[in-house]
Amino acid sequence: MPIALYHIFNDMIAQAISEYEETTQQLLRLLSKFTLAQFNQVPFEGSWTAGQLAEHVLKSQSSIGELFGGGARPANRKPDEKREEIKSVFLDFTIKMQSPEFVVPSDGAKDKDTLLQQLEATRGKVTQAAAAYDYTYECIGFELPGSGPYTRIEWLYFIIYHTQRHVHQLRNIYHKLCLV
Repeated sequence: MPIALYHIFNDMIAQAISEYEETTQQLLRLLSKFTLAQFNQVPFEGSWTAGQLAEHVLKSQSSIGELFGGGARPANRKPDEKREEIKSVFLDFTIKMQSPEFVVPSDGAKDKDTLLQQLEATRGKVTQAAAAYDYTYECIGFELPGSGPYTRIEWLYFIIYHTQRHVHQLRNIYHKLCLV
């Protein structure tokens, strides 16, 4: 790979990791603002609690290291080609999404401190995995229906935009609960 492309690609993953770190910090700061009662309070009908949202994000991110370390192949395309598509779906707040069963949070009260610690630990694992593996490769261990395989950097953007979506929802939940 020519030196100029090497630097562009290194900048690409460094920027994505930085955006992931900042997004996760926003999530953790916002979750920290909730009282324990608010953390487990349903803000409005049909909504998850802040604790359930935190558990959902944790479930969504916790297997990313395994995905990155699993089967992969050269993408033969721009590594972040699907980034804008992923972004446009997750940051369209007018659509309501259905989560796959394996990332749906459990019912019942959540321990705020435990979830915050688990999210922080997962943040470290995701960052480490993103830096360790060739992000230009497509992961072949898991594929979203209708999307085709994502490269590792696209999966990183997937969790960035997915988390940003839930940060937006958490802000709404927090404001609703503070008005009660």
